[in-house]
Amino acid sequence: MGTKEFRLSGPIAEDLGGGGERFVPRGSVDDTALEHLHRYLACSDLVRGKRVLDVACGEGYGTALLAQSGASEIFGVDVSPQVVDHAVRTHGQWATFSVGDALNLPVGDGSVDVVVSFETIEHLRDQRLFVSEVDRVLARDGIFICSTPNRDVYSYARGGVPNPFHIEEMNLDQFRAMLAKHFPTIAFFGQEIIYGSAIWSLEDGASSEAVSFLSNPSLSRVRKQAGRPPTYHIAVAAKSAERAVIPPSTLSVDVLTNPVSALLGGIAERDSEILRLRTELARRPPAPMGDGVSP
Repeated sequence: MGTKEFRLSGPIAEDLGGGGERFVPRGSVDDTALEHLHRYLACSDLVRGKRVLDVACGEGYGTALLAQSGASEIFGVDVSPQVVDHAVRTHGQWATFSVGDALNLPVGDGSVDVVVSFETIEHLRDQRLFVSEVDRVLARDGIFICSTPNRDVYSYARGGVPNPFHIEEMNLDQFRAMLAKHFPTIAFFGQEIIYGSAIWSLEDGASSEAVSFLSNPSLSRVRKQAGRPPTYHIAVAAKSAERAVIPPSTLSVDVLTNPVSALLGGIAERDSEILRLRTELARRPPAPMGDGVSP
């Protein structure tokens, strides 16, 4: 698979509210950015040529990524007028954005092929109504792609302190039961931040590409064997019992670029830059050593 380039607008300065719970790309790569961006990028194969609705689209970065993945039509819905206004101004060339409630989606019955909603359901007062609304707007063979924190891990990772913005979190069994009432075919996936280890040459003339890297696939297998559940669950749920659920793309070679900073492209570009800087430092002459006596 060749490299595909995704583009985002630069980081924004305006405050879109949310008390820190709403993710807004700021031009830096951290765990939160990787988690949110990866979910959208992993949908690229699932939305190609489809009519797509992004529920709780927020700032609109993810809706724009889905548009660039080849969706035939894409709509972003968010409950905040301020956020929707920003999305229109920032990503309006990619998608249509409108104000709307997840419990009363502003689209017609059977009007979309794919509904995407990441880290939304745990914020809602009536989760069953939300899933029913998703079912209503999906075409007969439509799919619902949804993520939510794993209650058994997420709060533990926060030191046992519940997220004050979450009304109700679910474990995998509860998540499955919630979706199964409307979707006969469901595939579940786990998401976790897992870092790798790089070993590279410090010799003069060594290529920055000559790197040994122990990356996520090997570490993922170790974690799976250890039986540790993921922090986040992602479900790909189909309305049709006959429809085979396509797994999300691994996107191992995809690059996301940003005019100000390579966000997820940082997975490739950031590692390369780190290696370049460390190699440059290693090649500098050592600083004179003192005599070990404090002045």
